[in-house]
Amino acid sequence: MADLRYSADDIRAMLNEAADDIDAFVGGLPDEGARDALNLMVNIIGTRLDHPGQRVEDVISANYDAEPDEVRGWIDA
Repeated sequence: MADLRYSADDIRAMLNEAADDIDAFVGGLPDEGARDALNLMVNIIGTRLDHPGQRVEDVISANYDAEPDEVRGWIDA
């Protein structure tokens, strides 16, 4: 069996590719809602690769030009 080892950057790239694949699979997600939730998940996992246990609010502050409540509103749309 192959020894599978991936760098954090490899995993981030795979996460982004998977989000794009889901978007394409369903024929395109609206910019607000499901696509925002996927992107937030990618950012949370990508951040936690280097900073385990990082709070969602801190991930949002580090990766978005928006407050957590605003990002929540995008997903709840």
